[in-house]
Amino acid sequence: MEWEPTWFRAMETDVMMCYKDKSYCVWAMRGICKNTTCERAFTQKDHEEATAWWATFGSPGGEHNYPVMIADLQTDTCGARIV
Repeated sequence: MEWEPTWFRAMETDVMMCYKDKSYCVWAMRGICKNTTCERAFTQKDHEEATAWWATFGSPGGEHNYPVMIADLQTDTCGARIV
C-alpha cells in the first residue's frame, strides 16, 4: 500500500496548490505596472517555469492552464506606478 498522509486525504477537496505557493501582483500580470524589478511580477521566466512545473502533473486543462494566485498587491511603498 502506498503511503498517503491522513491530513491530505481529509482535506483533499479543500486543497488548492498554486505555482510557487505565492501571490503575484495583478497589475504586473496585466502588463500595466512600470515596476519591472518587483519580486511579485509574473515574468516570462515565471511563465516558462510554471508551464514546466504544471507538466509534471500532466498539464490538466492544458499546458498554459497552470494555477497562479494573483492579488492587488500595489501599496504606497512598493514603487509601482500604474500606467
